Parts: sequence; C-alpha cells; structure tokens
Amino acid sequence: MGFFYYIGILLYALGVRFAALSSPKARLWLKGRRDWKKQLDALKFDAPCVWVHCSSLGEFEQGRPVIEAIKKANPQRPVLLTFFSPSGYEIRKDYPYADAVMYLPLDTPSNARYFVRSLKPKAVVFVKYDFWFFFLSALRKEGVSHFLVSGIFRPSQYFFKAYGSWFVKGLKGFSKLFVQNQESQDLLASIGLTSSLSGDTRFDRVVEVVSEAKPIPMIDLFCEGAPFVGVMGSSWPQEEKMLSDRLLVNSNENWIIVPHEVDEKHIEQIKALFPEALCFSEARTADLAAARVLIIDQIGLLNRIYRYADLAVIGGGFGKGVHNTLEAAAYGVPVLFGPNYGRFQEIHDLLHHQAGFAFKEVGEFNRLVDQMRENLDLRQQSGRNAKDYVHSKTGATTAVLEAIQAIFS
Repeated sequence: MGFFYYIGILLYALGVRFAALSSPKARLWLKGRRDWKKQLDALKFDAPCVWVHCSSLGEFEQGRPVIEAIKKANPQRPVLLTFFSPSGYEIRKDYPYADAVMYLPLDTPSNARYFVRSLKPKAVVFVKYDFWFFFLSALRKEGVSHFLVSGIFRPSQYFFKAYGSWFVKGLKGFSKLFVQNQESQDLLASIGLTSSLSGDTRFDRVVEVVSEAKPIPMIDLFCEGAPFVGVMGSSWPQEEKMLSDRLLVNSNENWIIVPHEVDEKHIEQIKALFPEALCFSEARTADLAAARVLIIDQIGLLNRIYRYADLAVIGGGFGKGVHNTLEAAAYGVPVLFGPNYGRFQEIHDLLHHQAGFAFKEVGEFNRLVDQMRENLDLRQQSGRNAKDYVHSKTGATTAVLEAIQAIFS
C-alpha cells in the first residue's frame, strides 16, 4: 500500500504542475516549495522546537490556540508553523507567534527524512486530519513525540476499510490522539487505538476573541438605530442572491455582507446585486446612517463584526461545506447555514441545541429570517443556547499543552 500511496503523491504533484499553467493558487503551491531545503537549513533555533502543521486556514484556527498557549507558557520556545495550502500560508506567513512559517514539502520518503532530521523537533502537532504518512513514519523512526489535535474521524475514511492497515500504522505512532467527539473515539477504538476525548481547540480561540474584541466605529454608525441587523459571514454567491431577493420586499433590515472572497470580481458581483450598498473601504460617515447594506471589502474584520448581529448567516453551505459558525455563536448570535454541513460536529450540535438552523432554498431562508426578526424571545433564547454551547466546550487547548509540556520536562 505504501508504494501506491507514493505513486499517488507523485501523480498529485504532476497534476499541480499542469494546474499551475492556469491556476494562480497552484503556482503559489509550487513556488512556495521550490527552496524548502534552503529555508529549513536557514532556521537557527536556540532550543528544541515545536513543529505545528496545519493543512489550511481553517485548521490554523484550531492550531492557533495551541501555538499561543505554548508561547505564553514559555516565550523562548521556538515554534515552526507549516501549511499545505497557499490559502493558509499566504494569509498567515507573518503570524507573529511562530518563529518561522513555511510550506510543508511534498510527502515523499526522502523529503520527510531530510525534513525531520534537519529540524530535529522535540514535539510535533498535526491538526485535525492532515495525515502525511511518510512524515509520520520519519517521526516514528526518529523517536519524535507527535500529537493529533482536534482530530475527527468518519467511517468513510480509509483507516476503517479492509485495505486500511498500512494507514492505521501511521496513526499508531502518535504519542496521543486528541479527538473532537465520541464517534471519533469509538472508531479509533474499533481499530485498536486509544484516544483522548478533549474536544475542539477552536472553542478556546473563539471565546478568547470575543473577550478581546474591540468595537469598529464605522460599523457602530451603520447599526445605530437599526431595528434588525443581519450579518452574512464568509458568503458565497448562492447566499448573496437569496439575500438580494429577500431585500427586494424587506427594506426595514440592515445587513452586513462579509464575503469569503474579497477579490475585485466578487465585490463587483455583490454590488450588482445590491446597487444601493456601501463598500466599507469607501464609506463616509455621512452615508452610513441611511445605508441598509454594507459590503466589507477587506479581510480580518469578520470575527469582530458578529458582535453587531441579531442573526448570522454563514456561507459555504451550498458548496464544499459551511464556514466557521463558532465565531458568531460565541457572541450569543443564532446562526443560519446551507445544507452541506455533514462533516462538522459543531453544526450538528448547534442544530441539536436549537442555536443553529439549516435552509435549502430561498423560501426556507426567508421563513427562518422572518422568525428570528419577529420573535424576539426565540432569537434571544437561540442566542443564549449558542453561547452556552460554545462555553461548555472549552478546555481542549489546556489538555494539549499539558501533553506537550510533559515532553520538555
């Protein structure tokens, strides 16, 4: 099986090279790895480091609380942060709590061996489910302690298939598997692996963000006096079109649209749907009081904007999957989202606690928004449910930190 995995990795790399002819993201993927050995050899840490690997930006939000807890406990401990995807690396390459940030090289036996032997990490953290088996093998052979953080497993994964024994061997090398839910723990037990049901480190992160969030004066002006404020966070065209249709007949609502992609093309598409909308970067104080739709055309504000919401609509549910619902829920805001949420334990939990609600089409979307707008008791209770749920799930970061610190003691 290892041979076929290796061939699959090489074919994947070949596919990226072909994709790079037309895809800027694929070109970044290749460019970022071009001189990885030189980048690695240039690292001159004064002490044994912790290496944290995240697939992309979403996984970074789960690894971030761990990194910051490590630095808070021991500011002198070096941390290397690696990414697989450009969407993570390009946004977080200057992350101040990491001593170095780089792309993870392609998972081949020679690359993995060189990387681990050159870096000589004392402890390694893999986040959620980005498993690179030659790297795991190299860590095991070098005797390096490594941990899975916020892991989540599903029956459809290859670990639980008849041909999965080679992949299971990679999991057996982990010093500890920290998982999010009982199903993951039960699945691992079915293949003879012990895990710790610690939860998801993102809960610690979002609670911290809420406690530290500062107002945004321009948003204050936009929301002042509004009877109802909705925030559409990480939106895609499907949700934006539904909101556009809604506002044709509902003009007594204020909405803040924070698109998932803020490139010029997408912003122009949103402006075409909402001709009277203001863009945040262009808005003047005098215009805000009369505006009903505000488009946030820059990154980095969403987790502060949810504080203004009576209701949050989270995008992505008509594509690969719903984006982060916890940021809104942590403020005590009920959340709506599209139907593609099956992979996300927290969304199932929000549904169960009547803090989150799914919609499949515009009629259902309008009905749910109407309920939340018109029924204050329902809205407030759903918000309390959301906040209580988030706070009940904190503590995963502490468990991980204790395990890592034990390696250094």
